[in-house]
Amino acid sequence: MNLSPIKIEDVIIEISASYGEVVEEKQWVESKVSGYGGGSDAQGNINPVRISTNNFTWQEIYVRSPDNNEFSFRLLNTNAQLRKGHFVTEIAGSRKDQNRGFAVAVYNHDLNQIFISEGAIAELIPIKTFPKIFSSVTGAIIGFLITILTCGIGAFVVLIYFFQKTKAIKKDKAEKIAKVQSHLEGLIPVINKK
Repeated sequence: MNLSPIKIEDVIIEISASYGEVVEEKQWVESKVSGYGGGSDAQGNINPVRISTNNFTWQEIYVRSPDNNEFSFRLLNTNAQLRKGHFVTEIAGSRKDQNRGFAVAVYNHDLNQIFISEGAIAELIPIKTFPKIFSSVTGAIIGFLITILTCGIGAFVVLIYFFQKTKAIKKDKAEKIAKVQSHLEGLIPVINKK
């Protein structure tokens, strides 16, 4: 069933829902490890190796619809509380300009709870980024010239700019995710009626 879409800036996120009984649920964790550094510089100083790990919890839910068809969907970092025999509604979001969609939430009718995937929402919302000039060679050259011409003060100014811009981007993203979450929570009465 199609539900009311939500508009974020000039992007429309279409919302749809599918209802049924949980027949199986699987959960697993993926870890992505990355590292950089190591080696030594020209003076023989050893550079430390830096390693980071990101864990992603996946949940795959298999559902049988009232017309006896089965479907499944995956949720990312949601930890939806459900078990075999519970009745759920999968809520999916999609953008026509991206030609793809994601399960953004699952509503458990037996528990009267909605479990929302912020990661899936983040894939759908438009995110502000740094101006193109700072993501190119031109930006690096301009930054280098400012640093030389201002005896290093320019580097400090550029650093403050990037810090403030990063903070603003994170705030913008959080506000947009909260707007979509609020919209999804507002759909619960509609889902319960159908």
